Amino acid sequence: MCKNLKQVVLNCLHLSHLRPEELKVIVSTRTRVMDMLWFCLAALRSAWVFYPQTGYIHPDEFFQGPEIVIGDILDLHTLRTWEFDHVNPIRSIVFPYLLYGLPLTTLKVICDAFGWTVDSYHLLVLPRFVALLSSLMCDFLISKICVLCNMKRSFCVTMFASSYVTLTFMTRAFSNSTEVVIFTLLLFVVLKNTQKLSMDIQQNTSSLHLPQENYVDCVFVGMIVVAGTFNRPTFVAFAIVPCTYWLLHKFERRVFLLFSAVCCSAGMLLLMAAFSLTDSIYYGTLSMDMLSKLTNTHDFPTSLQSVIGNLTWTPFNFVKYNMNKDNVALHGLHPRFLHFVVNFPLLFGVAAPVSILLSLQVILQIKCLSKELKLKLLFVLCLLVPMLLLSIFPHQEARFLIPLIIPVVFLTHQFVIGNNCYKLPLASWIIWNLLGATLFGSLHQGGVTQSLSYLSHTIHRMETKGNCSHHVIFFHTYMPPRHLLVVPKKKKMHSNEVSVYDLSGSSLEKLQALIEHIKTAEDSKTKNVEHKNGFNICIACPSSFEAEIVEMVKLNSVYSKTIVKFYPHLSIEDLPDWNTILYSSKRLWNEVDKTSFEKLFSVYSVISDAFSLHLHCLRFSV
Repeated sequence: MCKNLKQVVLNCLHLSHLRPEELKVIVSTRTRVMDMLWFCLAALRSAWVFYPQTGYIHPDEFFQGPEIVIGDILDLHTLRTWEFDHVNPIRSIVFPYLLYGLPLTTLKVICDAFGWTVDSYHLLVLPRFVALLSSLMCDFLISKICVLCNMKRSFCVTMFASSYVTLTFMTRAFSNSTEVVIFTLLLFVVLKNTQKLSMDIQQNTSSLHLPQENYVDCVFVGMIVVAGTFNRPTFVAFAIVPCTYWLLHKFERRVFLLFSAVCCSAGMLLLMAAFSLTDSIYYGTLSMDMLSKLTNTHDFPTSLQSVIGNLTWTPFNFVKYNMNKDNVALHGLHPRFLHFVVNFPLLFGVAAPVSILLSLQVILQIKCLSKELKLKLLFVLCLLVPMLLLSIFPHQEARFLIPLIIPVVFLTHQFVIGNNCYKLPLASWIIWNLLGATLFGSLHQGGVTQSLSYLSHTIHRMETKGNCSHHVIFFHTYMPPRHLLVVPKKKKMHSNEVSVYDLSGSSLEKLQALIEHIKTAEDSKTKNVEHKNGFNICIACPSSFEAEIVEMVKLNSVYSKTIVKFYPHLSIEDLPDWNTILYSSKRLWNEVDKTSFEKLFSVYSVISDAFSLHLHCLRFSV
């Protein structure tokens, strides 16, 4: 049956008439083409970091790392979200500082030394550059796993690099992106360790001792699991299968299992202590005085109990928070099948159903597993088990599944872009990832970061014009990351004040009430501040609210106003009026006194205006 299937594939590829030597040359050529394609995709990934993607995928790409660390190191006004609350923090500070602490400190030292100014571009690009390096580490680990498992390296890394998940999610400062790297590293260490163990058993059947390298790998496995759990406690769902596979291989020699368990536990305890101590000191539950008392032998038992009792365990706080249904409901409740039916296909397109079909095929052959099928079964379980475990929780977002890109690539690369692929899956893969990269890389909430960069430059340019307050309101957009405004905590901007208001999906009435509140507060300040040079209110909103905002502006006594538009910007929750776009485009196209080029430009202007974020800058005199 396998021979017949191979013959069908060769016929489809028009290669069945070739001799083995000629076929080998063609396969080698395809490998070189794939390597070149990977290089181009890696270059695109890098270029899209330094020429920043405008798309804004989710607030967590800013607020679960860069916003916190930038505020601490560069001493800027930022928003510390509830996850990093000092009372019951549910996020470890270790990974944000490990990833972004050194680069930001280096940036600060360089700028201070040369008298340069840190601007929003640096603060946007630097965390993404760190994420880019992490994603390239994934490419490296995938190639290493391919060598261990005798798979086509060039096809695997090219499929990984061509996914829009890699181009967009993996170049953002998500904790989920870090989770992908840790998961891939765990898989690599487990496969390398089990393969080395099998070879050692075959070569020396009488030995009861593990080689030194295996001891190191065992410690490393424990440390990886702890690191992944402190990064995201949901990492446990992804680590279960690789760790189980690793332990089962130790049963070939029971004494190996005991040695491995001891070494793994040592690595886990060591890193747990380091992470928990770091979090405890950062969040203030432990002080250096309390730790110094450990050196006093007279108070040792009491001081040790005090230290242990005051440790901060962020993974425990995370689990405790999410066990409360009321807390989960605040973030949105979803049906249990959402991961399988919506999120999984959304992330991986045609590779999602292909991976499910291949998984069923492997499961049906489970009674007669060869060495190759055992590896496939490992990847099948690495795909299905985490998805099943994460589906237990009612809050389900697509980005929770992005570590599954690793087993998806290993399972489907031959059938999506490899030698066994057909034209339809390949075309579907290309089109889906082009659409995904365009949506999440450029369009989705694309005006938010652009407007913040514009406002940052505008506010700093106006600081020499006297005392002036700036009030920035974001209406029906994602949360604006405050650090992109680059406003110092110890302001050296005269008496200027910068306030940011996030109204997200609030009503127009609430927006008007906020404007009135700002005006009243500014009027009372004017009596106490000499030479007050007015104040500004900037309203950023999707184009779908243009008419309402213009009408609202008319009701307020504005000294001057300007409208700045940032393209592209697509808000899924507030789509523009398609009928208006079509009507305006048709009317402009039917104008007889314009050339075709002028008509095209006019239609483009209508479309770009509809898919833009409008920033209404209102100047109030005093």
